[in-house]
Amino acid sequence: SSLLSVVLTPKLSTGVLERLEIVKLSSSRVMFVISVRGGLVKTIVLKVELDVRRSALDEVVTLLNERLVGLSLDEIRETFRERVADLSDVTGIVQLTLSESDQLFSEGSDAGRVLYGNTQGLLAQPEFREPQDLRTLIEMIEDKDTVVSVIEDKHLEELTGIGRASISIGSEIGVEPSIANYSIVTAQYKLGQNVGTIGVIGPTRMEYGRVVSLVEGMARVLTDAGTE
Repeated sequence: SSLLSVVLTPKLSTGVLERLEIVKLSSSRVMFVISVRGGLVKTIVLKVELDVRRSALDEVVTLLNERLVGLSLDEIRETFRERVADLSDVTGIVQLTLSESDQLFSEGSDAGRVLYGNTQGLLAQPEFREPQDLRTLIEMIEDKDTVVSVIEDKHLEELTGIGRASISIGSEIGVEPSIANYSIVTAQYKLGQNVGTIGVIGPTRMEYGRVVSLVEGMARVLTDAGTE
């Protein structure tokens, strides 16, 4: 294929917590495993001051799950202190979770949500044989934060809905420098309650009917898989 495939994974922070696990790795390190409805998982390794007994750690994790499961990660981050204020904790895990709540329950860089496929296929197209045109394309691909902004803002603006394609051609994409040589076709998908985006970037001469069908079909496949 001559098209660059793009997958934008759902925002983790808007997802609903399904389960929190804390795994003891050593006397000084634990791993937080944050599972969100729809199958998304985030893991972070943190240092601990005390060598926590496994049984005590399990008790704390049980209490945290009782108070946090069913809330979005955004809600947890914003209200964690109030929700655990009355907990007695000799392990230090509650305080650690509180002090690291921004890291644990936030999104991190949007760039980490962008996945590409078939980069070489797109770069080989005649539209990008001139050094300046090729440089422009590579700069856009490497600026993943801008890619996220373009894709998500387009769907918010058009309210296309899950599985419906959005097409941006040339200057409609709205990023600098000039991107008049290519187009973006995207569609949103859902994993549980979490929304992501799949699409392609290619020359403006792409076969839009075929590409729209492929993108919408893949969005439906991903959405169906997320509901099983």
